[in-house]
Parts: sequence; C-alpha cells; structure tokens
Amino acid sequence: MGFHETAVGTFIYSSPGTTGPTDPVGGLVWQSASAKAPLPLAADATCGQLRFDPKYRNLYSACNEGDHVRLTIGHVAPGQRTGIQFHNVTLPVSPGGGGPGHLFPALAVDSGGNVYVAWIDVTDSAVYYSSSADQGESWTTPVRVSTAPSTTAEFLWAQAGQAGTLALAWYATDTAGQPDSFPSWANDPQGATAVKWWGYAATVANAASLSPTIAQERFTEKPMHYGQICNQGIGCTVSGGDRTMADYFALNLDKSGAIRIVYNDTTSQNHGAHLYEARQLDGKTITGKKANDRLLKSPVKDDAGDAQWPHYSPIGAGPNQPQLDLTNVAVSQASPSTLRVKLTVANLAGMLPPPGKANAVWLTRFQALSVGDFGEEAYRIFYVGAESTGGQAPQYFAGSTTCTETTPQTCKVLDYPRTMVATGRVCGNTISVDVSLNGGFGIGLPVGNKLYNVTAFTFGRNDPNDIYADVDVSHAFDFALGGPSGGTVC
Repeated sequence: MGFHETAVGTFIYSSPGTTGPTDPVGGLVWQSASAKAPLPLAADATCGQLRFDPKYRNLYSACNEGDHVRLTIGHVAPGQRTGIQFHNVTLPVSPGGGGPGHLFPALAVDSGGNVYVAWIDVTDSAVYYSSSADQGESWTTPVRVSTAPSTTAEFLWAQAGQAGTLALAWYATDTAGQPDSFPSWANDPQGATAVKWWGYAATVANAASLSPTIAQERFTEKPMHYGQICNQGIGCTVSGGDRTMADYFALNLDKSGAIRIVYNDTTSQNHGAHLYEARQLDGKTITGKKANDRLLKSPVKDDAGDAQWPHYSPIGAGPNQPQLDLTNVAVSQASPSTLRVKLTVANLAGMLPPPGKANAVWLTRFQALSVGDFGEEAYRIFYVGAESTGGQAPQYFAGSTTCTETTPQTCKVLDYPRTMVATGRVCGNTISVDVSLNGGFGIGLPVGNKLYNVTAFTFGRNDPNDIYADVDVSHAFDFALGGPSGGTVC
C-alpha cells in the first residue's frame, strides 16, 4: 500500500497476509515495508499505482517530481514483507515543457521485465512514455504517444503484455487548454458542452526499443464528459469545479489479452457519473493472442438460468426467477414514428416480483442525443418498460430517467417512473411494447437518430423511487433509427 501523509512524506506499507478464515483481522496489519522505517521514501505527494514485476521480483512506485517522474524501486525476496531496500531513480525530463503534473503517472511491466512509465505533461497536455530494459535503472528518451484530435489529455492508465508491447488509455478533448480552465458544468452547463471529452486508447509495439510503433484510437463512440475536469481536490468544492468523474478509470486485459476499459460517463441529463465498460472486440492483443468477439446487433440473445434472486447472500445465490430470466432482446421500428421493444424471458406463465418486492419490471433503456435538464446538449437516458403488481396484467410505460438525489452532481440512483403510457401486449413468453418517437417519447424531448448502449434488465421494486432489486440483464448494443420498419408485434 502506497500513501502520502502531507506533513511527512511518501511511504510504502505491507501486510503479513491472512493466516486463514479464523484470522480476526484478515491479515490487514499494516507496517512499513521499507528498511528505512519510519523515514519516508520521499516528500512528494502524487504517486501512481504500485506495480510488482514477478519476473525480477521488483516493486515499483512512480511519482511526479518537478519536471520528471521519479521511480522508487525495491527488490522483494520470496516471502519478504518488511526490510525492503528501496532506492530512487530519476527519469528523463518531460519534453512537453511542464513536467508530469496532470494527476498520477502510470506504470506497467511486460512479461519480459521491461518497465514503462507514462505521464501527461502539464504544459502541452500530451501523453508521453519512457521505457527501461534494466529494471528501471536507465531510461529511453521519452516518446509522445497522443496525437490530434487528442489535444488536451487527462487521466492515464497503462498495462503491458508480451515483451515489447504496451497499452495506454486516457481521456482527451480536441479543445486546447487546461482541464481546469474549461467551463464547469456546475456553473455553465451549456458552455461546458462546447468542450467534449472522449476516451482514447493506444497500443505500442516495439515499445521497449528506440523505434516504437503507436496506434491510437477512440474507445468511446460518443462524448463521455463535457467541460471542466477539476484537479484541485477539495478546493473544487469552493470554486464550483467539476469533480464528477473523480479519477475513477481503469484498463486491464481479459484472458485473451483483449483490452477492457472501465470508465465514467457524465453526459446524461443528470450529469451523474454512470459506470461503463468498453471491450476490444477484434484484432491482435498485446499478449500476442487474437481477440475474437463480435459487435452485437438487435436481436441479442441472453443466457437462461442466470436470474437468481438474490444473486449474493451469506448462504449463496437464491433460486432462478424464470419470469424475469431474459433470453432475447429485440429493438425495431414498427413504423417510422414508432419504436418497438420486445423482451423474451424463460417463462412468463407467472409475472410475480422477486421475493421482498411488490412489483416486477421488464425494462429496456438507452442513451440518445437530446437536451439536459437545463436545455444543454445531453445524451439522455430513455426507457421503455412493463410493470406488473403482484402478478397482475402489466402496465406499459416509457420516459426519461429521474434521480433519487436531484442536486446536480450527486445523482446516485436512477429511477424509472411510469411517465408516459405506452402500448403493449404479452405474446407467450414475450413482452412487446410500442412507443411513439414523435414529440420526444411524448414528453417533448428530442431523440437522436442513434440509440446508444441499449440494455434490457429485469428487477423488482415497491415504487418508482425504490432501490430496485436487480435480477437479470442483457448485453448492450446500439440501434440506428431510420432503417426498415415493420415486423410483427408477437
């Protein structure tokens, strides 16, 4: 565990590990890992995530230090927890002219033991990295990774794969400036939307050499944030700065080596930090394998038997709820002005809610380019659904989400009230719902020509503001409006 105590300095602590299920503290007894204890390793504060190299058994900690990154290195013998001899190495000066001050540097180690440190320069807001082939003792001249339209970058994450391969991910806008200087959504929602942030990823081949090959691409298909990103910590509260996204962001690899990125998207009408994942579907991975997945399109099948309620409990998952067990999701246009959603479950003979809730809900939601609560550009969350009370015939509805906490930037739980009555019917195990696209879902809101991340899910609730009981969910897909219309209701 790496941490910084402002008045003292930077430390690395360790725990002995748990002795088993009867360990009263689970092994979390923290003590200084350094042989210099209780002295700090350095005085600076902005250090990135600790990384351990299993090949050479080195523990690495990268920290911002003036115009460069400083790397703390400690060799860890098998079983060693304390008494580690750490030393510091100075990396080359950042070429951007301002040093690596945009939050935290990112560090990764590939399977060959090559070490990579990446950072964002505070002056030119570009992404750079340097590599070491000798366990962090010497470093290559920094390489610029980001290129237009990634003009101003923020946040950064790194993972390495097979020897000589590196993956980086960050947020960026094509607007020049500093993340703190842009209009804050909290103070100027419409001005903030002029600055659009996107997610970017880059893979680097021959990354440990003097001639790397870089491929950069967006990993988001729409903006994921607007305006300012405040970097002033709790000072943002005083200035009205926007910390909505915090610094929650991560890149990792799945078993095939495909890139998986978890990030926040704040572009809904609530400007809340909604959690998303983006996955590499195809192409060579940085571990030398090949990703072989497909882009999902309507209709989308869903596994049966995965609608347990509860999903998690001290005594294990509860029984499957067949009436809420999604098996297929289809979105189409019944006519140019009518959106049709069809949800199929394992068995709709009974429409009872999950135990503990009064109502059962079958719902499909998506984002579309629209307007926010203050008339600004937003990718609103819309939904179409059906709800049964105590197993009775369902009511069909549609609308746009509200929030349990309505104060801007404190939206925690989305609600799905029955805002507009829709037309629907039950056909065997399929619930079919039609809603008019004219007049903005009947609530006066424009709906763009593409529905993003269409997702169906089933749940139980007592009322529209209830903390609902998630039961099952489908994979996500996009749907373009304006295509062929028609098709049967059932």
